[in-house]
Amino acid sequence: MYTVERGRERIFFRFPSKVGRVRDLIFSSDGKFLILMNWAKEVWVIEVGVGSEWDRLYFVKPVSRWALSSDGKLAIGGEGLVRVLDVESKGELVHLTYEGPLRALAFSFDGKFLGLSTGNRSRIFSFGEDVKQPICRKVGF
Repeated sequence: MYTVERGRERIFFRFPSKVGRVRDLIFSSDGKFLILMNWAKEVWVIEVGVGSEWDRLYFVKPVSRWALSSDGKLAIGGEGLVRVLDVESKGELVHLTYEGPLRALAFSFDGKFLGLSTGNRSRIFSFGEDVKQPICRKVGF
C-alpha cells in the first residue's frame, strides 16, 4: 500500500495467504476497513490500522456485485439475494431478493437508499427509522 502524501510504500498489513486470489476490493469511507472479495465465494473484512482479519463472510453462490455506504452498511449480492450488513457491528441487517442477473448495486451518499438493477427491472430500497424493514420502490426508466 502507498501513502498518498509521500508516494512511498508503507505496509499496513499483508493479506493472509488463505485469502487466495483477490477478485475485488474496496475501502470503507473512513479508511478503517478494507473489504476483499476472492474467487472462493468469501468476503474478508480487514481492519487496516491493526492489520488483522475483522470478519469473514462465506457465500454458497458467487458474489457478483457489492456496495459500501458512507455510514458503514455493506451490500453484497449475487444469484437472487442481496445481504445488507453493518461492517462495524458485524451484524446482518436485512436480506433483499430479486429475479434475474444483478447488473448494478449502489448506495446513496448518505446510505439511506440502496439501488439495484437486473437490467430489465430496477428497485430502490429506502432505509428509514427501521433499517430491518426497508421500503421497496419500483423504478421505471
